[in-house]
Amino acid sequence: MFRRLFLVVVALCLIDLSGCPVDPYTATLRVKNISSHYIVEVNIVSSTSTTWGTNWLPTTLAPNSYYNVRGLSPGWYDIRAVFFNGNWIARYDVYFEAGIIKEWTFFDTKNLDLSDDLSVEKIDQIN
Repeated sequence: MFRRLFLVVVALCLIDLSGCPVDPYTATLRVKNISSHYIVEVNIVSSTSTTWGTNWLPTTLAPNSYYNVRGLSPGWYDIRAVFFNGNWIARYDVYFEAGIIKEWTFFDTKNLDLSDDLSVEKIDQIN
């Protein structure tokens, strides 16, 4: 009985639940898309990098969804989100601390003319 209960608790913590503790040695970036636009790419590179590097998203991030990028070493990063039409938003010199989740949220502007910026964003520490 206790063994079964222990296995259930371990299994639940291995699932990507926001209530489970984060890795105390690495940082997490939660990209939260509450805009009406698709995010096709998220780049996370060292602040000293001269290129944007690879896409960290396994698939396009649809509206009203989020994705956790886990396992970031503590340090300074530049981060960029690219939208479906090629527009992008970047933040420079963002510090990631071990054991912390930062949430980068995208939401619509009042003017949804696609020639303008698609979304506005904010970044918060959530734990």
